[in-house]
Amino acid sequence: MIGTTNSKSAIATVAMTGAAAVLAGGIVAGTATSAEAAATVGTTQASSVQPKTVSAQVAKRELSAYPLSARAVTRYNLSAKTIKEVAAAHNLANSRMAKMIRNRESGGNYAINTGNGYYGAYQFDRSTWLSNGGGRFASTANKAPKWAQDYIMYRAHKARGWSPWAM
Repeated sequence: MIGTTNSKSAIATVAMTGAAAVLAGGIVAGTATSAEAAATVGTTQASSVQPKTVSAQVAKRELSAYPLSARAVTRYNLSAKTIKEVAAAHNLANSRMAKMIRNRESGGNYAINTGNGYYGAYQFDRSTWLSNGGGRFASTANKAPKWAQDYIMYRAHKARGWSPWAM
């Protein structure tokens, strides 16, 4: 049973359990998603949120295969598809070409704001950042987590290849 005195750890456990369920391919019979579970914590239905198939340890192990924390999954309400794309983006960001672009554009600095209207490691302008979905992470790329910048680079690359970076 989830008590009110330990609600923060309960939410964290439920969030990781929900994330593991997402990573496993969706809701497992009888397992609430992190959003559903978080909504019921602290209500009279809190005791009914009992994951039947995934423990917190399994959730941590599942998420460790991705460049994300359970906190990020919950904070940004990431879907299973997005989580898998973040993993693919992580692989692309570690490619020789992406590293070369990052070094040329920003010296590899994900937090850079050069003052010329371009932000982050890949020097996104604000409209490109927002049109590729970056607005859900931050207003500009330099304020977003590293994995989010890699993810938006991945999305831009899927749509236009390396051409935005004029290689």
